[in-house]
Amino acid sequence: MLLIRGDTRVADIYLTELDRIFRHFRARDIINETATAGERQKWLELATNDDWIEPNFKDGTYKNNRRLLFFPQGNGAKPWSVLAAADPDPFKDEATRVAKARSDANAKAKERRSAVKTKPAAKKAPAKKKSVAKKKTVKKAAKKKVAKKKAASKKKR
Repeated sequence: MLLIRGDTRVADIYLTELDRIFRHFRARDIINETATAGERQKWLELATNDDWIEPNFKDGTYKNNRRLLFFPQGNGAKPWSVLAAADPDPFKDEATRVAKARSDANAKAKERRSAVKTKPAAKKAPAKKKSVAKKKTVKKAAKKKVAKKKAASKKKR
């Protein structure tokens, strides 16, 4: 999914391509479904005469409007491909935008560093107590020593 802002030309190109791919795969899906059902649909077959051309030139039809969008006629109208070539360069100010973003980031970092320096020194945290696990191991070691001493004293008797 894309979100395109500020550049209608690029958005139009992506939308056109999406529509083209959708129509292609939708038609293939319909043809495959029809073929597996064993049906023969006349509307899926290519026309063998010139009747298919008429809707492309009939006023108010979808096909005519689409044709005029890509290939305008009369009144000095230029096709979209010529108009697209005259679009302004969207990356013309890229170096300026990058430099501004860098300087903004550096200014924020500088503010953070100066804010850290001006803070009063924090009180030193008290020493951490021994963990429970360490205490248990120390107790076990002490019990072993006591047991060894008792065993040694019994042997002497």
